[in-house]
Amino acid sequence: MSELSSGNLCQLAGITKATLRHYLDIGLITPTRQTPAGYRKFDQHQLYQLYYIRFLRQIGCDLPTIQHLLVSPDATPELRQLQTQVAAQITQLQVTQQNLTALLTAQQSTPLNQLTFANRPQRFLTALTPTAVAQHDVHTAQALADQGKLSRLHPIIYRQQAGHTTTIPYQQVTHPTAVDLPAGTYAVQAVPITSEADLVAAATALRKDPLCQFVPQPDLIIYENLNLSLVYSQAVVYNLEVRLK
Repeated sequence: MSELSSGNLCQLAGITKATLRHYLDIGLITPTRQTPAGYRKFDQHQLYQLYYIRFLRQIGCDLPTIQHLLVSPDATPELRQLQTQVAAQITQLQVTQQNLTALLTAQQSTPLNQLTFANRPQRFLTALTPTAVAQHDVHTAQALADQGKLSRLHPIIYRQQAGHTTTIPYQQVTHPTAVDLPAGTYAVQAVPITSEADLVAAATALRKDPLCQFVPQPDLIIYENLNLSLVYSQAVVYNLEVRLK
């Protein structure tokens, strides 16, 4: 390859002139020669170095690390360490992609303030004490901070029996218990809640919905839609469910 000007080098390497000047200033790249007029000249060696630098920058290497790798007689240990780091990054990105898919699916399948219908299997419940509720809230907050655990979160289910104003917190379990939610078709509504008054109003409106034929004395089921709460961060989104005939 013939000599390259700084402009030709930048064009082939896919970098800006400002980036090249910075690399020259810190000694990351050295020109093959400088003309009497002060123009720097480069060749294939510097071009390949820039390709290598771009590759290392893409996987997160800082400039001091890159400078070390460029002069190292054997960079194999460092490259193996980078390979391990990239593998971990790929795993985290895959988790992030799964979470993003879950958020989009939740947003599309459960529109806010719209009545939908869902077939639910039998669900077994065990009551939670106030202490257990507080511990569950802490666990949920910690899990939300660790996005890799989003898919494993199970919200508290609040059950309000017909004719009652109080709600009882439960946790869903896999084994039969004394309390269960029967299998069947449920009217479901996702509602953004900013106050207890919002929740009471939404529950009252759902119970009185003229389009729904509920079972006699139906329970109201309330639980947080964690995915939608993340998407619509201005409010906490709750799912309200009532079983149909």
